[in-house]
Amino acid sequence: MLIKELYEYQYDEWEKIDNPRIVSLYHLLMSIYITGNAINLLAINNFLGESYMLARSLLEKLINYMYLLVCEEKEYKRYLAYTKQKSYRVLNRSFIVGDQKAELKWTGSINLDDYPELKEAVNEFTNSKGKAIKSKMWSSLSLADRLAIIRDQSKIKIEGIMLSTLGIYDDASEALHGSLYGVTFNYGFFEKIPSSAQELAEVYRNKLLFLFFALGTCIGTLFEVISGVYSSKKVKDFGMQSKSNLELLQKSVD
Repeated sequence: MLIKELYEYQYDEWEKIDNPRIVSLYHLLMSIYITGNAINLLAINNFLGESYMLARSLLEKLINYMYLLVCEEKEYKRYLAYTKQKSYRVLNRSFIVGDQKAELKWTGSINLDDYPELKEAVNEFTNSKGKAIKSKMWSSLSLADRLAIIRDQSKIKIEGIMLSTLGIYDDASEALHGSLYGVTFNYGFFEKIPSSAQELAEVYRNKLLFLFFALGTCIGTLFEVISGVYSSKKVKDFGMQSKSNLELLQKSVD
């Protein structure tokens, strides 16, 4: 809920925000809240594996948001340019299986020469043959590299978000790819196989508490980074409340 309060506060203070990155990344922050809310809805309805899948997405969004607040201007602009060219490329998509081809194509047309910024963005992500560089994302840095820059630029501790990533990312990836491990890890089969419904419920509880604690830690880190680039008493209050919430959750885990 604190993330929701934060983006609503930013909306109300829109004209007073003097950091252009905070403004342009508003929708990414809103998406962080929506994803977190979806995780909560899945978890309380016993969809633990699916919660982990979305938790991976939330981790990436959180790391990207923090990174984009502190990275070099060139990298930040590449993020925006990637979105521009992607919005153009999705107008003409195809999927090929053997000798069969499926297409989704817009019937209209756009003359890139009429839109210099769009043309520049498209060219940046296009190879010498005029095709999209599929392996080229907006950043060449790994999540670990981005976290290192967040740490160095913000002077914050990242051990919590590192452990959270370690505990979520791999299992979530297996679940997303549909491996046998990925669709069964949430039952505790690879630790100690539950011998009763009560033990299975305990496995679920422990994994759920870890998930909420890990994501809560990451959100606390997010508030630290935001406070460093967006000086506001309200934002600092959100950060303090996040820290207090995390301490309460930790007591329930203990």
